[in-house]
Amino acid sequence: MRINLKAHPTIIALLCSGIIISNALYIFITSIYPLISNEHISSSLSSPSFYLNIISQEIFAYSLLSLGLALLGRSRGVWIATLVNLGLILISNIWLHTIYHSNLLIIINIVLLLVNFRYFNKPFYLSSGLAFAIEFVIFALCYGVFGSYLLRGEFKNLNTISDAIYYSIVTYSTVGYGDIYPATNTAKYFVISMIIMGLVMFTSGITLIIYMFNNKLKHLLFNINKGKISMSDHVVFLGYSIMARILTERLQKENQNFMVIDIGTNMDTDREILRDHDKLMITPYHGNKETFARARVSEAKLIIVNFDNDSDTVFTIMSVNEYLQDFNHKPKILARIYYPENINKAKLAGAHEVIAPHLLAADAILDLHIF
Repeated sequence: MRINLKAHPTIIALLCSGIIISNALYIFITSIYPLISNEHISSSLSSPSFYLNIISQEIFAYSLLSLGLALLGRSRGVWIATLVNLGLILISNIWLHTIYHSNLLIIINIVLLLVNFRYFNKPFYLSSGLAFAIEFVIFALCYGVFGSYLLRGEFKNLNTISDAIYYSIVTYSTVGYGDIYPATNTAKYFVISMIIMGLVMFTSGITLIIYMFNNKLKHLLFNINKGKISMSDHVVFLGYSIMARILTERLQKENQNFMVIDIGTNMDTDREILRDHDKLMITPYHGNKETFARARVSEAKLIIVNFDNDSDTVFTIMSVNEYLQDFNHKPKILARIYYPENINKAKLAGAHEVIAPHLLAADAILDLHIF
């Protein structure tokens, strides 16, 4: 399948975001891990500029990571902030005369953002969940790194800022090599607080970030596929009524695939939940063929039409049959009708089965012989 990038600005945003995030991780790794084994760098530990460089690079790395995630929203404000961040990294590398990563990568990132500036034209928006997740991770890391470094005299084998970063990451990741460990009660209490912080903030923050990134990826694939769902042999509900709610709940328990198509004028809690789980499509009007295509109506095993108004139900049945004329597969159409005079109309429109629940309920009451 050939993809036109100009028609998919979300793809451009994802590519830019991925490159920025990769660059942030690269800055973090190249700034920290050489300290563990490089004797030349280790000899500079007493230099204030050395610490200034390390701290600034890590702050830049974390902010760049946050901005890279936020770029998925295609905000012009985030785009500008990312350019400023990259420019500051470039200036700090030149000013501090200590470079652990290539300035060429920074320049490539800047050029990439400048070339694609037109795709970042939306107002700034960052979901509260993502903001809290990023803050959780950054706060937990800062707490562990700076806390353990300030208490370095209370630890065994913890002497430098790189040791503190290494120890924090090892502790939060629950690896625990044992090469650095608390030697006093004060340090032990601090480690306990770090573990609690890691469970509550670091782990939950990482989980939220991955979850939200996964949702962004799902929406991207959804857009690439022109909004079509990735299912077949499913049940399609046209209209969301009480009967549809009962049936969808049972289908969920039986792990059966379904999709609901409804007008967006009556959004309630049940519809919001369905939409959050990608089980609801909002159609601009009854019988919209584009919505039928996105829901893969032609590949369904059953179509249930059950709007609250019989005229809407009959019109939708006619529209579905007209849409299905171009396909070999003809799903079974079941219609829910309120008034008896509309049953034949639904059948003439193309419904294979017609159910009138009110009439069935009345017949059931009469069969009880309580009158």
